[in-house]
Amino acid sequence: MIGTRLGPFEITAKLGEGGMGEVFRARDTKLEREVAIKVLPAAFVEDPERLARFEREAKLLAQLNHPNIAHVYGMEASGESHALVMELVPGPTLAERLAHGSIPIDEALSLARKVAEALEEAHAKGIVHRDLKPQNIKASDEGKVKVLDFGLAKAMDEGATPPDLALSPTLVNSPTLTAAGTQLGVILGTAAYMAPEQARGGAVDKRADIWAFGVVLWEMLAGRSLFAADSVPDTLAGVLRAEIDLGKLPESTPPAIRRLLRRCLERNPKNRLHDIADARLVLDDLLAGRDDEPYPSEAGGTTASAAAAPSWGRLGFVLVAGIALGAVVALWLGRSRIAPPPATPPVVRALTYSGHSSDPSLSPDGKFLAFVSDRDGEDRIWVKQMASGEEIALGETGGDLRISPDSSTLLFARDGEILRVPLLGGTARRIAQGRSAVWSPDGHEIAFVRTDELRSQILRISAEGGAERALAEDPDFVFNLAWSPDGTRIAFSRAARVNAIGSRSLNVLELATGKARQLLALPAGSAAPNGLVWDGDAHLLYIWSPTAAGRRAHLLRRIPLAGGEPTTLYAFGSTPRQFGLAGRGALVFSIFEVRQNLYEVVDGDPLRRSLTGG
Repeated sequence: MIGTRLGPFEITAKLGEGGMGEVFRARDTKLEREVAIKVLPAAFVEDPERLARFEREAKLLAQLNHPNIAHVYGMEASGESHALVMELVPGPTLAERLAHGSIPIDEALSLARKVAEALEEAHAKGIVHRDLKPQNIKASDEGKVKVLDFGLAKAMDEGATPPDLALSPTLVNSPTLTAAGTQLGVILGTAAYMAPEQARGGAVDKRADIWAFGVVLWEMLAGRSLFAADSVPDTLAGVLRAEIDLGKLPESTPPAIRRLLRRCLERNPKNRLHDIADARLVLDDLLAGRDDEPYPSEAGGTTASAAAAPSWGRLGFVLVAGIALGAVVALWLGRSRIAPPPATPPVVRALTYSGHSSDPSLSPDGKFLAFVSDRDGEDRIWVKQMASGEEIALGETGGDLRISPDSSTLLFARDGEILRVPLLGGTARRIAQGRSAVWSPDGHEIAFVRTDELRSQILRISAEGGAERALAEDPDFVFNLAWSPDGTRIAFSRAARVNAIGSRSLNVLELATGKARQLLALPAGSAAPNGLVWDGDAHLLYIWSPTAAGRRAHLLRRIPLAGGEPTTLYAFGSTPRQFGLAGRGALVFSIFEVRQNLYEVVDGDPLRRSLTGG
């Protein structure tokens, strides 16, 4: 279908396939904008009564106009094909974010408030989502939120009952484009967020959305699924009977949020929170620092008084990416033992002073730093010359930045596509459709990931574009690619696909054989490895954030390729987001802070001692 037209829309790429149709990227040739098109299956279109009901519901959905709701533009028919035209929303889903583990409390509450605002807008117009889940929430690292597919469960089939869900070939209650890999996965992705009355086949109203909102918020904080099991009956049984353990939330979860979750997750809808606006007001109070009850701090323990408690509103819930550059961190390859980290923390200084910044990439020669910043009102790519301090805007938007081995070209992602642009400015050029792109050691090739409903693929392509070659396939989420310096292996992280909250592991793909092996399996409930970097050809570095006693640690670890136990090199005081090495020297990592947005550079001596034992 790619390359064909549906009315004024030119189909340019397939984005995925859900239980109720294929979804494509398309170009609106009249309004000159990119859109998403959900093409309805033939079996659906052949039922005139069902199609007419869907068209009536689609007109109602098109009335929703809110910054946190993906807009429905309308219906389009051409010959035998009928499609729903929707806003194309770039960026990761919340499910993909949760594949990396739980979300810091301040960021989770900010995201939850925006979801609540979207639900409040829809409920005011009499529209119930019916299928709210992480796969239907776009949540960028910059804190932007878009809720997808409002009301489509009703639009697809108003009369279906959830008890028939496991047997339904049309997957009536999961019409959306989800991240599940099979029909069973699609069903599970919906069943785990059903309200109890929905699971029993009862009437559904806005309180079902409030239940799903509570499940999503719980999972953002806990970093694990609340109800998902190995089968649909087991999942639904959990929805109906499993204990909802608020003790699994981080110790620093405010009491007001625990109370809110208890009200959202009441199995009897009569006792459940009746209006999502009440949840939004609770979040508003916390964001504004008006919560009058003390709660445990991020560092653990309970504040002595409400006045002493940290104010989430005053801290601003600002996503902060600080970048620390270790001055000449000489990693001693081949050492069999790493000394414990020093007691004194690194010394830091700010590199940039304005805007919210993220996605750092330091050139291998240490001369340039690429990053994304909204300092001029729009998220754009900037390049800093480290020697002079001069910063230039490239005029491009995007993320997941990677500077080439020769420090001449920048690789980045935008709207599901991989592009390259000269590092100091020029015309961007599309390379492929995908994400998590990395350069080969010689800079002649690029490896990347493409994910659809059925699988994740690791592919390679010439750095100039052209024919693609598949290297490996995996039924689950694949991310964090890292190409070894000798060019023979690609390391990657892997996370279970169902609900995006499951087993996580560190893996190595041997390019000569095309076979992947698991290097490290992480305990349940821990975050996925945050970034991967090769330390020579024999070791991998990664950031691991285990949770213990309700608190999360952030550890820089090193694991030998030959196997064995990883060694902790450094314990961070703040939440690191991304990191990398410039050659065998500077260590780069981004930090999540709650006070203000800074890039920071680490004094080399303390970190060098922790890495080398010197």
